[in-house]
Amino acid sequence: MKSITGNRWQHAQQEEFQFWQNYSKNPERIFRWIYNKYLFFNEIKQKSPELVECNGENKRAVEIGIGPFSIGAISFLEPQNKWEIIGIDPLPRVIIKNVPDYLDTLINSLTNRLFNYIQMPAENINNTNYTNYFDLAICDNVLEHTLNPYKIIKNIYDLLKHNGCLILRENILSLLGFFKKEYISRKIDIMHPYHFNYYNLLSILQSNGFKDIGLMSKSKFTIFNKLNKLIWKAKTVSFICHKNAIGFKNQ
Repeated sequence: MKSITGNRWQHAQQEEFQFWQNYSKNPERIFRWIYNKYLFFNEIKQKSPELVECNGENKRAVEIGIGPFSIGAISFLEPQNKWEIIGIDPLPRVIIKNVPDYLDTLINSLTNRLFNYIQMPAENINNTNYTNYFDLAICDNVLEHTLNPYKIIKNIYDLLKHNGCLILRENILSLLGFFKKEYISRKIDIMHPYHFNYYNLLSILQSNGFKDIGLMSKSKFTIFNKLNKLIWKAKTVSFICHKNAIGFKNQ
C-alpha cells in the first residue's frame, strides 16, 4: 500500500470540508447520516452489549474521525452522565442550519451533551494526555481519508486502557477493485487517498499491537452487485479489537 504526501492529504481535506458544507444544506442526507450512525451503534449494542453498558461505572469513549457534524456512533451512548465522550477530527465543526424543527431537535439532543470535540488529525493524538484513558474507541470509515492509517491505529492502541476495545468499520474492495483504485483512479478519487482489502486492515491492526481481533460483521453483495464485486464494488467489514494478547477469532 503506497503512502501519500502531506500535500495530497491536504487536498483531500479541502475536498472533504466542501463535501460537509454541502451536506449540511440537505436535511434528507443529514437524517440518513444520523440513521446510519444509529444502526451502527445498535449493531455494536446487539453484538457486544458489555461495551456500551456502564453497570454503575463511569466510562470513557472516543470516536476517531467523528466528522464536522460531531455526530457519531458514540452520540447514542447512555446514560449520558456515566459517559465521558470525546470526538476527534481534523476538520472544523460545521454548524447545521435551516433544517426542519423535528431534525433540529434531534441534532441538538445528540450534540448538546457532555461532549468534547478536539480538532486535530488523529495522527497527532499521541501528543495529548489521553494515554491508557479510554474504555472504547470507534473508528467508522475513517482510515481511507487519513494521512497515515498505521499511525492512527497505533495511537488508538495507546489511547485504550488494558482490555479497552476498538470497533473499526471500513470499506473493503475485491482484489481487482483494490488494484484499480490504487493504481488507476488514485488521483481521481480525491477524498479517499487510501483503499483497503480485508487483509490490509487485518495486517494494520495486528502490526500495531492488537492481537485479540474478532470479525463483528461483513456485508454481503446482492445479486445485482455480483459483477461489481469482481471488478470494483466496495463492501463493509467491522472488526472488534481488544487491547490484550489473545489470537484472532472469527465471531
